[in-house]
Amino acid sequence: MEKITSANYPGNAGKTERIPTGPTQVDPRVSKVLSILLERSITTGRLLDEIKRHIYYSKDCDVVTIEMRCEETHDFNVDYPAAGFSLTPEQFRILHTSLGLLTEAGELAEVVLANLRDGEPLDKVNIMEEIGDGYWYSAIPMNMWGWSMDQVLQANIDKLKKRYPQGWTQEDALNRDLPGERKTLEQHGPSPAPGA
Repeated sequence: MEKITSANYPGNAGKTERIPTGPTQVDPRVSKVLSILLERSITTGRLLDEIKRHIYYSKDCDVVTIEMRCEETHDFNVDYPAAGFSLTPEQFRILHTSLGLLTEAGELAEVVLANLRDGEPLDKVNIMEEIGDGYWYSAIPMNMWGWSMDQVLQANIDKLKKRYPQGWTQEDALNRDLPGERKTLEQHGPSPAPGA
């Protein structure tokens, strides 16, 4: 079996991607909903970025405005710890990963929406930047738990090979063996214990 490295990962990942052979027409109603949801994702990403900058960079945060923006589109009446979160160093770092990946995804969505809705050319330089930023945030748990990039990429490809043994098919995409995929991932090393 081919050993996966950061150099050959994209080609191996491409084997499990559904790649269209021509234009794909998206229903007008679906296109409208897609635009709305991308806009909400972008807004959510921006708000999360403000929270991230407050927690990690000590930037002032206008919580009242953020709460109002949340109430516009989301149920804000959810339970949360009255004293707020008390983060261990590990929780602090993995939250940074989560917030960072979410905010970078929102920034990538901005590029995609500008292209789809506004007809702007795809800003490939910006896409490369957001992917690179995503890798930066992904390196946090790798550094915390001693995983190498090659180990993470190998685990990902092995999981995808389990899901798509003959390459991408719609049947395999819809009928996933989640316990089998989990077992495949666990073969690449112990999962960190919760709160470890």
